Order: sequence, then structure tokens, then C-alpha cells
Amino acid sequence: MAEPTAIVVWSAGGRALVPASVYAPQEMVPYAIQLSQRDRTQLTAAFESGSFEMATTFVWTRAIAALRRRLASLGMDFVGQMLGRADIDENSSIDQMVTDYELVSLAEDLGIFTSTEALRVRHAQELVTHFAGLSSTDAEQESMRPEEAVVCLRASIDAILGHEQIELPTQFIEFRKSLGQRSYRPEDLEVQLVRDSPEFFKRTVVSVLLSLLNTGAGAAVEHACANVQVFVPAIWSGLSDPLKWQIGQAYARFHSEGAAKAVVNRALGHALVAVGGFDFVPETLRSQTYAAAARAVLQAHEGWNNFHNEPPAMAQLMSLGSSIPMPAMTVVATAVLSVYLGRKSGVSYSGVAKVEQLLSQLDVGRWRYIVEQCLPRDRQILYKLVEHYSCRSQWMHLVSAYNLMAYVSSRNRNDLLLQLVEAGQRGDREVIRRVASLMYSRLGPSLS
Repeated sequence: MAEPTAIVVWSAGGRALVPASVYAPQEMVPYAIQLSQRDRTQLTAAFESGSFEMATTFVWTRAIAALRRRLASLGMDFVGQMLGRADIDENSSIDQMVTDYELVSLAEDLGIFTSTEALRVRHAQELVTHFAGLSSTDAEQESMRPEEAVVCLRASIDAILGHEQIELPTQFIEFRKSLGQRSYRPEDLEVQLVRDSPEFFKRTVVSVLLSLLNTGAGAAVEHACANVQVFVPAIWSGLSDPLKWQIGQAYARFHSEGAAKAVVNRALGHALVAVGGFDFVPETLRSQTYAAAARAVLQAHEGWNNFHNEPPAMAQLMSLGSSIPMPAMTVVATAVLSVYLGRKSGVSYSGVAKVEQLLSQLDVGRWRYIVEQCLPRDRQILYKLVEHYSCRSQWMHLVSAYNLMAYVSSRNRNDLLLQLVEAGQRGDREVIRRVASLMYSRLGPSLS
């Protein structure tokens, strides 16, 4: 593989295909070049007749289907690795296993979207989901406004439908393949570049290597064994605790398989010894059960009729107990805080009551982990605080009810996390929005 000057996914380049001066839907529709002429004609007619809910549902369905097809072409094993989902393999269906929210996040991480485009696409998704989920009675009284429909149309075209074919990160795909095709040395340029790259790249390298160790064969496993002992020590200090737990969890699983994974377990053990990482090896694999239950909560929260579906999903998660395994804490935190903050349309009071019951049982260590390790990296929660007034109000309640300031340690006293918690404590919604926006913008991968 030729030496790269930088490991980048794809330079999205701040595109805006629909000119800013164009406001009329009829003038925007021709820019949706992935739609057929018939689709464009029907979409224009829907806007002209004032059928905004139907028009936006149509354009969103087409946009997300196009995005699914492009990302599925990467291979579902790669999609699973990038999402950190061990339950996704090459035979999985992207329609059944990957939510719309995960698709948008993945496209943002890959650089297919800019952070700004991703925010707009998520806003469009929320609008479509909200109006599609209204009862017939509510729909009569709360119809979509023309300007809201235009927001959905512009976001869908600029990010997805306005491109003949969404470009995929070929250089990064080649680098990912090379992890099972050659053994890197500590002094190699690629190792240094990954060490200095954003967390997304580190997370994907870890996921790819662990997947090769688990399911690879022959030379691919030999290269992965060598590479895990090179890359893990090189990037360990830059990994978040959830990623360290992922490595520790893999070691525990390989160790339990005995002789069948002896070579793999020895290689991963050497890597953990090199970084003093055995504190992140779990005693059990309960985390998989917790993670699956948390994903079910998120699915209920993001889907239609979420007020009704969140409480039973939360009840299932709570039935597992409040001693949540640390490897599962990231997805659990996202799930319970999503329910607590709610959506633009409000919160499920029954769901929030169950979340409050769970939160009241968490120990200091888990609270500190949520506040310091999960929150600053949680794109879904930060998005809610940026976009929705009601979510910012719920954040203020959360900060006050659970004294989140107590979990911001001295090393974080001058950063954005402190500002976010302080703003919640004093009830300053505008500062909450601004700080959350800054935190969100810093999560995107470097595109230069």
C-alpha cells in the first residue's frame, strides 16, 4: 500500500447543492438528481397541492434508502465494525439491523456528511417522524408548515439526493483491509497517523482488529495478532474508556475459549500488558445483554409512537439490575438520557419515571463515568441539546436533580463539559445550546 500523506475518509468539502437563493420547493426538486423524472414530477405536485407531510415522507424515504444502499455496499461486516456492533455480520440486513439515526451518524463519521449537513438531516428526520406518528385527530390540528417541509427537502437534497452517487472512503477501506494483509511495525507512517487521528479512526481500527482476531483465518489472523500488539500500545492513551473496555471484553471472551483462541489471546494479552490495561478486562460478559436491551430502548425512542413504546423497553432494561457493566455503559447512558431528555414533541412521562428509578440507583463511579466519559462524546444527546428547547429544559432538571456538578472532576474544571453542567445548573438555555453545539462540532473527524 502506498504511503498516505494522511489517513482521511473523504473530504466532503462543505457542499451546498441547492443555492441559498432558492426557496421555492418547485425550484429545489430538479436538484434531486437521484430521483427519477416521475418521482420529481410527483414530488413537485405534492408540494404545489400543499401535501407537505406526504411530500417530506416521500423524499425522506427515498433519501434514507439511497444512503442505506451506499453504506451496505461497504459490506455489512465493515458496517458492524464501524458501529462497534458485534451482532452485525456479513449476512445481516442493513434494513433490519441499522437504524436511520445510526446511518446518519455513520455517514457523518465517514465524512460523507459535514457536521452541519448531519445536523440538518437529523432535523429533517425528526420532523418527518413526528408528523408521520401523529394520530388522525392530531394531524388535523397540527399540519406541517411549508417552511418545515422546505427544510426537509433542502437537507435531503444537499446531503444525499443531489449527488449522482455518494462517494465512499476508498483509501480508508484499503487501509482497513491491509490490517489483515500485512504486519505493521511501530515506526510505520500509518501507525503514527492513526495515533494522531480522531477517535473514529481509532475505534474502527480497534473494531477491525478484534473482528479479525475473532473470525479471521490463516494469514489474516497472524497479521491481526501482530498488528494488535503494535496499534493498541500506540493509541491506548488516546482511547476513551468505552474503547478500552471493548478491548478488555474481547480478551475475556478469547480467554474463556481456551486452546481454540490461545494464540489470539496471547497476542491481545501482550498488548494489554504493554499498556497496563487489565483494569479494563470484565469479570463477565453480562454487558452484551445490557447493550442489547439499551439498543431496544433507543429503537423505541427513535421510532413512531415512542411515548407508548419507551416504558416497556425501559422496564426490560431495568429488569437486568442497576449494576450496569462498564463496557455497556456508553449505550445504556445514551438510551436512558435520550428517554429522559425526550424529543421535540416532549417526553414519555412513564418512560422518564422508569429512567429516574434507574438513575437513582447508580453509584458514584457509574455517574462519574456517564458525565465525564459518555456525555462529551455522545452525539445523540448533544444534538438534542442543540436542537430542542424542551430537551434543554429537561437537561436543567437532570443537572439539578442528580447534582451532576459533583461528578465533574478537577481535571475538567475549565472545559466545555463544566460549562454545559454549569449552564444547566443556573438554567441558561442559550448557553446550553451554544456549548452543546461546540462539543458536537468537535466530535466530527478531521477532513483535511
